[in-house]
Amino acid sequence: MYKQKIPISYLSLTNPLFRNSSIINPICRFLSRFLLKIGLDIAFCRYQSRITIYSKKNDQLLYEKSPKGFFINLGAGGFRHRHWINYDYEGQTKYYKRLLGKINIDYKQIDLNSNLNSISEEEIAACYISHTLEHLPIESGSNVLDFVYKRLSPGGVIRVAVPDHEIIFLSNKINKSISKEEEILFSMIHIAEQVKFEDRNELINIFHDSENCDELYKNMISKWPHISKPVKGHPEYHLSLWSRQLIKKISKLKNFDQIYITSKNQSMHKAFTNSAVFDTTEPQYSLYFEIVKNV
Repeated sequence: MYKQKIPISYLSLTNPLFRNSSIINPICRFLSRFLLKIGLDIAFCRYQSRITIYSKKNDQLLYEKSPKGFFINLGAGGFRHRHWINYDYEGQTKYYKRLLGKINIDYKQIDLNSNLNSISEEEIAACYISHTLEHLPIESGSNVLDFVYKRLSPGGVIRVAVPDHEIIFLSNKINKSISKEEEILFSMIHIAEQVKFEDRNELINIFHDSENCDELYKNMISKWPHISKPVKGHPEYHLSLWSRQLIKKISKLKNFDQIYITSKNQSMHKAFTNSAVFDTTEPQYSLYFEIVKNV
């Protein structure tokens, strides 16, 4: 059964200027030192351009009776929480470097395509992978899940969020009023970032000829094999498309004990129910699933 949410008292401030400012996250990290002393903590979500101050006491209750082990976040970005260890690829821009913070203080560097042994925690209670797997080839993403799963403590949880392209795909297929070429191209922008502008008509044709997301991705890769491969200096590219069918296939292949398709802040671990910290990246377009190791 999913864990019952514990109400978290919080206060949020939203301003469109927060999103593009490179100093907001460093300021939040600084303020956290003082807020923790008075029973509060702070979180920043650049996607929602929002700063949230929340109750440390209520948040702490979410970690009671947790499986033993560490809490790790792979592809953490601007995420910050006192209990969690952040991992991410080296920042490629001034903005992202400030967002990540200092190496080995705010986060540990990792290349999830080739260096999983950089994850030093042998016993893991929970792992958060939010909007990260789509930046890896499917094989690399599958290997990440398998690697972490093997280190999960009994009762441990891997929580994953990826773009829900199936919803967008069906919306464009079924709702003819928005199936103009520009809408279709916009909905596919992330999985077609490396497709040349002059090939957009071919991209539209592939969309119309595909019956579902899995077929769409397969047809795209057949036409442009390079779009599924990592590009040095561009970790922001989307290289894979995760569907419900793919999740089921990988779960069976890797022999995971339990896997659930879930929703925003609905989780088998109470920590993930804190909406001030988790599932803040485009939840309206996200597909959530959890892998749980049996007790």
